[in-house]
Amino acid sequence: MPTGYTPIFQIFKDKENITGRFQDRTTSIRVDSTSGNGDQNTCAITLDDRDWRIARPKVGDYLEIHLGYEEVGLAYMGTFEIDEVVFEGWPKQISIHGNSQGNNSLLKTQQIKAFDGKTVGEILKEIGGKAGLDVDVDAELGGIKIPYRNMVTSPSHLINQLEMLMGGVATINNGKLSFTKQDGGTSASGINIPIVVLTADHLAKFRVKHSNKTDYGKTRASYRDPETGIRKWVEAATGVAALPDAAQSAIETMFTIGREFASKEEAERASKSQMAALDRGLGEGECDLVYGDPWIMGQQRLLIAGTRDGVDGSYVVDTAIHVYQKQGGLKSHLTFQPPMDGGEAYQRMFREATENNDLSGFLIPEPGEVTGGVIQRLPDGRIRGGA
Repeated sequence: MPTGYTPIFQIFKDKENITGRFQDRTTSIRVDSTSGNGDQNTCAITLDDRDWRIARPKVGDYLEIHLGYEEVGLAYMGTFEIDEVVFEGWPKQISIHGNSQGNNSLLKTQQIKAFDGKTVGEILKEIGGKAGLDVDVDAELGGIKIPYRNMVTSPSHLINQLEMLMGGVATINNGKLSFTKQDGGTSASGINIPIVVLTADHLAKFRVKHSNKTDYGKTRASYRDPETGIRKWVEAATGVAALPDAAQSAIETMFTIGREFASKEEAERASKSQMAALDRGLGEGECDLVYGDPWIMGQQRLLIAGTRDGVDGSYVVDTAIHVYQKQGGLKSHLTFQPPMDGGEAYQRMFREATENNDLSGFLIPEPGEVTGGVIQRLPDGRIRGGA
């Protein structure tokens, strides 16, 4: 397999390939791919403006960015709306910052709005429609009815509330608002997303931390009984099969959500979502990859294997930072947490897939290979593991 790659990039403006204008001028390109929770994808480009001959980039322009390798191909990183341009010296350079296409439009549609008896899908389609976004919502989450929800601050704030309430992930890219299940393994359109398997050969540097600082064994949320007017409570228990020894004393510790919810069903969903978020707090990690892998994005499911107990495990990428540097090549830094159940879900899935001789749900780069190389060498073009 390859032991070296030649980093390349492509940039389009209004569907026109303008890479040639950037080729000799680009000092760095950075793309941050996130997993929702109120954050959206961003880009930052630094250009060498040594002779002041670069055509002026303008706020409001749209740039489509691709990163990859000459030997493998390019990964689509997203389309970004420029929201900031900085000219500076010395040395003379131009810095460009952009947000996911559609995010700036969403931020501008501030309004006060009440949603009464609407489904999640209906709420998101109304919000997205006013911002000029296409909307794609997971069918199961989209069909859940919300008794009442008031938007008094911003659409982004309401979307973030729905993420926390539903255990969902909202992403905005290429003019589309997508709402999917947290760690669900499928796109909003129902397409299966494979699990990427990384070994020690793929990790240039790593750090995994286990903690019991935020451990709770249970969560509870309240609602007002519509018949009696009495405030009632529902509970959710940890989904972690075995808490660390130091955390066993916390198994009966209750986390209480302060706000009151509009129905029993809404309180139950909120309690389960909060418990899952707390379970994820049992561990966190970060790593630099040997070769930058721009095919790995936020919310990607990972299985780290072949290292040691405490590092090997199931994870979901919180943020994938990909940086192209003219002098330093292409680098990737990942931050990640355990999946929603806080357990070893992907290890079990991998063992079962291996026993059944069907690794179609996994992408398995060889030592010295990036994920794009796996996709490239699949004979039938489907995304699956193995050659």
